[in-house]
Amino acid sequence: TNEELLMSKCIELAEKWNKIDSSQALYHMAEAYCYLKNDYVKGLEVYERYFKISPLNSNSHRWAIALYKTGRQKEALALFNSSLEQYKKLSSLGRFDSAQYDVSGVYAFMGNKKRAYNILKIWGAKEHWPWGSPSFIKFDPLFESLWPEKEFKDLVQAALNEKKKLRDKIQKMEERGEL
Repeated sequence: TNEELLMSKCIELAEKWNKIDSSQALYHMAEAYCYLKNDYVKGLEVYERYFKISPLNSNSHRWAIALYKTGRQKEALALFNSSLEQYKKLSSLGRFDSAQYDVSGVYAFMGNKKRAYNILKIWGAKEHWPWGSPSFIKFDPLFESLWPEKEFKDLVQAALNEKKKLRDKIQKMEERGEL
């Protein structure tokens, strides 16, 4: 199928990239194995190679998902907690406000839905759901526990509606020659 062809192409390109810059290529390759191919075993293998090269990376919660999905829950929870501590330190320094998406996701994955929703609402209002996040969140396994909930669906739909209003406004401005 086209989807399988795209997934294979993604992996192929990441492997080529790996020969040039292994640090970032390995991360994206692990993401592709986990989230495109649902091969968490292979993804975990690649994450482990990546984090040996980049141990201070703030995306260790993504590695934790792979650990969790492959039955290594204890290690995953320790890594999730470590990731939260790292984000707290960065936040105390006034950095990485946009990382609140990930912080919210870690809380959602760990079962603290109330805290996840609170952070997500504040982040969404402040950051205006950047980089396609209202679409990505519907597939991001960090938020899997929230997917079936009405509150989650309403929150995401409100963000999507706001994005549509903005696109419509831009289109009208273009039609009038204002842009």
